[in-house]
Amino acid sequence: MKTCFLVVAAIVAHVSMVTGCSCVPSDHQAKYCQSDYVVIARVIDLTYEEGDRIYNVDVQYVYKGNVTKGRVKVRTTASGSMCGVSLRENAVYLLNGEFFKRQMWISSCGTISFYPVNHPNTFFMFNPYYDCRCKVKNILLGEKDKKPKWVCALGNAIQCPPEFGTMAECRYDKDKDDCDWAC
Repeated sequence: MKTCFLVVAAIVAHVSMVTGCSCVPSDHQAKYCQSDYVVIARVIDLTYEEGDRIYNVDVQYVYKGNVTKGRVKVRTTASGSMCGVSLRENAVYLLNGEFFKRQMWISSCGTISFYPVNHPNTFFMFNPYYDCRCKVKNILLGEKDKKPKWVCALGNAIQCPPEFGTMAECRYDKDKDDCDWAC
C-alpha cells in the first residue's frame, strides 16, 4: 500500500511539473491576422485582480481593431506558465490580442513582439497592411504538389536580397488572384 501511494504521488508530482504554456508556432502575419486588435501603447502601471495582471496603457496608435486612442486596460494571466505576458512600466510596445467579454487580452502565444518598440533587441518584420486573405502554412511543397489557393508554404519561403530585408512576406498578387512570397 505504501509503495502504491509513493507511485501515485510521484506521478502526480511529475504531471504537475509538466503543465505550462505551450504555443503552436506562428509567423507575424498570422498573429496579426488572428488578432482582434493591434496597437502601439505605453504601459502606465500594473495592478492585479483575480489572478490576472491588468496593465493600464496609453494607446498611441491603432493599426487594427475597435480601440480608441488614450487610456485603456489590457489583461493577461499573472502566470507565465498560463501564457501571461510581462511588460515594463513606461515602455512602449506593439500590443496585439483578443477581445474577451469586451476586455482587451494579451497572451504570450499570440504576441508579435515581446520587446519594447524602442529596445535595442527589437527587430521584427511587421507590416501593418497585411492582407489577411493570405495564410502562411507550415508545409513544404514538392515540385509536383499543387499549392493551395491563398496559401504561402513556409517551407518554400524565398530568401530576399539584403536591401529588401531578409524575410519574404506572404502577399496577395492581384494578377494571379492568389498569394505568394514577395520581397
